[in-house]
This record gives sequence, structure tokens and C-alpha cells, in this order.
Amino acid sequence: YFFCPYILSAYPLYPAGTQHHMILDKDGNVVYTRDVSGYFAGDFKLQPNGMMSYCGDGVFYLMDSTFTVVDSVTTGNNVIMDIHDLQILPNGHYLILGNESVTRDLSSYNIFLGNGSPGSSNATVIAFVVEELDSAKNVVFEWHSIDHFNFDDVDDFWLTNVDNVDWTHVNSVEMDFDGNLMISSRHFDEVTKISRTDSSIIWRLGGKRNDFTFIGDSLMFLSQHDARRLPNGNISLFDNGRATIPIHIASTKEYFLDEVNHTATLVWSHSEGPDVWSRSQGNSQRLANGNTLTSYGNLIPTP
Repeated sequence: YFFCPYILSAYPLYPAGTQHHMILDKDGNVVYTRDVSGYFAGDFKLQPNGMMSYCGDGVFYLMDSTFTVVDSVTTGNNVIMDIHDLQILPNGHYLILGNESVTRDLSSYNIFLGNGSPGSSNATVIAFVVEELDSAKNVVFEWHSIDHFNFDDVDDFWLTNVDNVDWTHVNSVEMDFDGNLMISSRHFDEVTKISRTDSSIIWRLGGKRNDFTFIGDSLMFLSQHDARRLPNGNISLFDNGRATIPIHIASTKEYFLDEVNHTATLVWSHSEGPDVWSRSQGNSQRLANGNTLTSYGNLIPTP
């Protein structure tokens, strides 16, 4: 089990010097741990090619089996790297996430602060970018969310500042079986499939612009993480939930998607209880033996 424990504070969010890497064996014994300097050292994981990776200050570091950093990778074209996910593909390419700051007039959007307030006429909007790099780290595909989504696709819940908007808050990228990409946008409550060929949106699962009829899950999901295509063809994700009334509980979910008729059938889910939700982070991972490993992230028990 790979972990990145840290001390969470109000500000800075991840105080320098509080990051750690830890590996436990199957019985929960600590077999590796080290302190990591810098602002953030998350997404510590084993890649399919046997390398280990983690997010550093603006790069992802790659380590060999001796925990020696042997390489690094980051976004190209002056895109600011995002901390959430790096995927190394079988062909040696990299999928990596980034962000860009754009200035927008949001004064016509009366959806801010939970009371219908308009946005700023000179607002800073943080929008995600996804890139595919080849083995030489050249950008071979790039997709800018600001070119494909409408501003009000965002969940109004996150519009707490009229001047600065963490708009999409992307947190996972996945190469689908057909070579197209699946993106999880936490602040849209949406998983989006985009064409690797022409950059068009193929479908949108969840959120305001949902293309699917949900079967067995009328609440859908909120603030999700870690959307993955499973070997059986289904989609898994971690539904963080929210402190709504009643509680939208945190749970790991598996959907069968009919991508022709656009139905999403909940075939399996699990939660720690009826009154818990997760403020941030979390993931769901299907293991080779069929078990499902879930991290509930910043889990909040509700009185």
C-alpha cells in the first residue's frame, strides 16, 4: 500500500516539510518511509512499467526500485503542471494534467456566493489542460477545457469567490480502451470522454450537462475522484459526497455504461456508513484479485 501522509493546515495547505512517503506490506507493516522536502509530494504510486512516481515542485519524479530518482516529467508549452495524476502508458508516453489562468468577464453569471451574486468583470479562472507527451517528452496531444466547456457548467457550490474561480479542478486522466481519454472534473461533478483524434467531446457523465440516464443511482455523484475504466469494461470512481440534507454519502462506485443508449447503471457500490462524506481527496482501485481498495480521503463523520 502506497501512502503520502501529510499535515493539513489552513494555510499554507501543505506546509513545507510535512510530506512523507510510506509503503505498507499486506499485513500493514511499514516497509518503507521517508520525509520529502518541498511543498507537495503526492500521487505516490507504482507505475505499470515498474517505476515509482510522485509529484514534486512542478514536476513528477520517477524512481527506480532502489527509490533513486532517475528521471522527471512535466507539462510542456508553458502549461502549469497539476499535482493530481500522471499516467505512464504502455508505449512509453505520458498522460499529464495541467492548468492555465485565463481572465474572463463573469458579470453576467448570477450564480455566485449561494445567493445569486454576479461574478467579477475581470475574474481569474483556473481551467484544466491535458497533455500527452511522447517518450522524449514532446507534446503530441493537448486539450484545453476553456475551449470546450461553458463557464456555467461548473457546480455553483464552488463559486465562493467572485474574483478567483478554481473552475474545473481536474483530478484524474485515463486512456480508454479505444484510445480516447476520460477526464474527471471535480468541480463539474463530471467525467468527460474526449476524442484523441479530433478533440471533440464524446460524452459527459454526471454534472449539469450529463448525457446519461442513471439507473439505480438517482443522486449520481459529487466532487468525485479517480475515474477509471475497469478490465470488465465498467467505470469506477470515488464519490466524495457532500454535507447535503440528507447526506450525500461518500462511496466507491462502479457503473456499467451503455455508450450507445446513454445509460449508466450502478452495478456495485460500498460506503463506510450512512452519515459520512469526504471533503477532499480519495480514490478507488480495483485489484487484480477482484477486491476494491478505497481511500476515503478527508473523511468527515457527520453528527
